[in-house]
Amino acid sequence: MCGLVGYRLAARSEKAFDLENAVRAIRHRGPDGAGEYRSNDGRFGLGHTRLSIVDLSPLGAQPMRSASGRHVIAFNGEIYNHREIRRELESLGVRFRSHCDTEVLLEGYERWGEAVLPRLRGMFAFAIVCEADGSLFLARDRLGVKPLYFSETRDGLFFASEVRALTALGVIPARISRDGLHSFLATGNLEEPHTLLDGVQVLPAASFARIDEQGQRREGVYWTLPLDERNANEEELSHELFEAVRLRLEADVPVGVFLSSGIDSTAVAKVASLVSKEKVHTFTVTFRH
Repeated sequence: MCGLVGYRLAARSEKAFDLENAVRAIRHRGPDGAGEYRSNDGRFGLGHTRLSIVDLSPLGAQPMRSASGRHVIAFNGEIYNHREIRRELESLGVRFRSHCDTEVLLEGYERWGEAVLPRLRGMFAFAIVCEADGSLFLARDRLGVKPLYFSETRDGLFFASEVRALTALGVIPARISRDGLHSFLATGNLEEPHTLLDGVQVLPAASFARIDEQGQRREGVYWTLPLDERNANEEELSHELFEAVRLRLEADVPVGVFLSSGIDSTAVAKVASLVSKEKVHTFTVTFRH
């Protein structure tokens, strides 16, 4: 789990926003490192806190700039098929400096733009600033595992992995959203894009947003859940489960499994023990009565 925060200021904004304070507010998400980026014209800011999983070296630090210098990324999550995408990009002439999935995502975006999204297998939320055309690109994974909150005010667009980073920037009042509260009380859940704070929304799962130099926002959905009525057989389900677990074991640090005493976590632990080359550690959390 990493954390990101950032902004794209409107041309008329004259306020200064404390990016360092916002990064500090989400430092618990990434104790292994922190970094900040500000564009030369002051319109863009990105902050990041890092939990190192793939490529533990300083080459994986964020915010990260592309080899061309055109793009800067802040990324939370993991791209499970980054090795496959790396090989494809290398065949197209891309040369990498690190072994991390962040750089693969960044160079993939530089090569394919928003068309990189359907290629990704993983959980992610990220922001990419393009200094060449003054645009900002935001995206979130297919099932919305990784959060990305945003708030749009007269001063610009602000976004973060947690709402507390937005409050640390001082861009939103701590006021309950009537729509969000109604959604929660009616269904026991928050229907996207609502949140419980007024003026804050969440980028929906499997969605992206691109804000151009003029501040115009274009949103889109890059994936929808397939409604296939065909029943998968046992062999197909087994294959998909083994493949999903194998991909999620990709890490440069020890990997563990949380056990809830349910069938799902037990199955994951069993498959992990079969496909992992290392001993798989499991954890169960209990509470004293």
